[in-house]
Amino acid sequence: MLRNNYELYEENLETYEFDLMDGVKGPLDVLLEMLDENQVSIRDIFISKITEQYLAYVKTLEHLDLERVSSFIYYAALLLDLKVRDMMDRTDEEDIQLSEEKEQIFDELERRRLLNEMRETLAERQVVCRYFVEPEFTEADCKYCINNFDINELVDAYLRVKRREAIRTAGKKPSAKTVVKDRFTVLDKTKELVMLLKERKTLSFNEIAMDDRSFTDSEKINTFLALLELLRRQFATATQEKPFGDIIIKLAEGKENLTIDDIIKGDYADYEFDEKDGKNK
Repeated sequence: MLRNNYELYEENLETYEFDLMDGVKGPLDVLLEMLDENQVSIRDIFISKITEQYLAYVKTLEHLDLERVSSFIYYAALLLDLKVRDMMDRTDEEDIQLSEEKEQIFDELERRRLLNEMRETLAERQVVCRYFVEPEFTEADCKYCINNFDINELVDAYLRVKRREAIRTAGKKPSAKTVVKDRFTVLDKTKELVMLLKERKTLSFNEIAMDDRSFTDSEKINTFLALLELLRRQFATATQEKPFGDIIIKLAEGKENLTIDDIIKGDYADYEFDEKDGKNK
């Protein structure tokens, strides 16, 4: 009958509640204390006097409630049953069954000891009387705090500002812009580059356009267009080692003896030159 009860306990072991509060001991805790006091290992429990000491301890538990006392009585009956059967003659099958039941109680004691050690470790780390308080935030904690925000009101406010701006600027004449006259045309720059290349063989685009701070954006464009025209007519070659890097311009091989007229003759109508003053239209 005791064996059947033990098997029933094993089936419900997962739902067994362990009380880890200080000062509250269960039956396994008492057994472990007795083993430690008598310097007896868990596996020697049935060849020692621990069972007798435990039975004597159970007799002193009259002050506990019935539910708690029943757990102590259960282990007392279990230890007594296993120890009596251990001293009796057994068949091979009974010997195997007894060994399995002993292993079960050994495992329970080992797990309980491990649990107690973990409880002691955690107790050293716990912080007593510390409570989490939800932080309270006020408007002073925010850099900007908008109450009763409404996107429609924000749009209306923006439109009112724009209307007032339109009223203030109404009737005002736009400020005059100054247009700077280019000092040279694409044709002028083309002739200049031809003479420089025939003389120096190699030029830098930054040198002829970008480094001269007096050049306007329009004049820089005219210089670049002149360079493209020379490249198109195969009078010069250009290389650029990296993106946005300087452009190196070299006189093409075999073009040293060409005259300016030979180079610039042809269709320059794309640039719409005025033959009278040489200015771009």
